[in-house]
Amino acid sequence: MNFTGDRMSFIKMLTVFSMSALLGVCLLSMSNAANVQLNAQLNADTSLTNIDGTLASMNVTSGVNATFSPMDSFATLKHKLLERVKDQNQALRDYYNDAIQLQQSSKGAINVTPLLNIVVNGTRIITGPFLSATQMSKNVSELKATSQDFCIYTGCQGNTTYSFLPPYALNYHVAARYQIQRDWLVLTHITDKTWPINQTKVDNAKSNLTIASDELFNVTGWNSYTGGQESYVWSHINNATSGIGMLRK
Repeated sequence: MNFTGDRMSFIKMLTVFSMSALLGVCLLSMSNAANVQLNAQLNADTSLTNIDGTLASMNVTSGVNATFSPMDSFATLKHKLLERVKDQNQALRDYYNDAIQLQQSSKGAINVTPLLNIVVNGTRIITGPFLSATQMSKNVSELKATSQDFCIYTGCQGNTTYSFLPPYALNYHVAARYQIQRDWLVLTHITDKTWPINQTKVDNAKSNLTIASDELFNVTGWNSYTGGQESYVWSHINNATSGIGMLRK
């Protein structure tokens, strides 16, 4: 028996088997990641489309950023609120489209599932409940309270009167929330693919994003911006975005 030859053959066979198994795991992992992203895309698109479909059935086909008047009747005010829902849902649709464009421009290298989840949560936390609360409102006072509870950006002060509404404002801050997450994804992609890289600029971008995140999520939270919070958050986001842009050149 040629022990050495048999042993070498066995090692080669084991190596081939191990590499095949590793490749299978990698392909499975990539497949799972693609499936997760596809599911997030379908969920986001379905959530947005369902709300737009409900609004269309109520003859609300376009938002106009309607302003309220003390003289508005119940019907007029309700329609204006529904138009606001439409505006907010369109804003989420714009972010959805941006996420898909980012995924396509990176040729699939950037998994935009976190961005799509921000869109889905926006429909679940803001536009969906906003639509339902508007439909449930029975008078002008309830409509006015509803208008202060659901903001896709900022500006809502909350409700303390009606039990069918949350007792606090829901300010989603979608612009800041989305841009912070987007910047993290792009920064990670760049640092994974680029070498050599300016580590000082990377660290500065990370620091700015961390500061903006801490202020937005731990200080502002669901409240409307107060004082200089908005400018503070956005100054750090803009610094990070600019720094990341310089890394890409």
